[in-house]
Amino acid sequence: MKIYLDKELTKEVHDLEFGTVEAGTKKQFIFYVYNDSLGELVDLVFSINSKEVKIISAPKQMNPKGISELIIEYNPLVTIETGLKADIIIEGHTLFK
Repeated sequence: MKIYLDKELTKEVHDLEFGTVEAGTKKQFIFYVYNDSLGELVDLVFSINSKEVKIISAPKQMNPKGISELIIEYNPLVTIETGLKADIIIEGHTLFK
């Protein structure tokens, strides 16, 4: 599974970067998740290691070579000078037919 900034899958994301956002302001980011395997991905659970970042929408299953939107919201408690980077954890199962 890979994550991209664009639907055309040309800008792969290795670190989720949310930039700087004023405290108390919410900002949404849309990423594109690509199932690069030959199996169907099921029971997907996405989580992030930050209390200030929330997953709004994520796929629960994906077909082989399928693309789905991942929508994340950043709501910082304090304003920081450097942008936030967060790790995403994806769990699930792969089914091969």
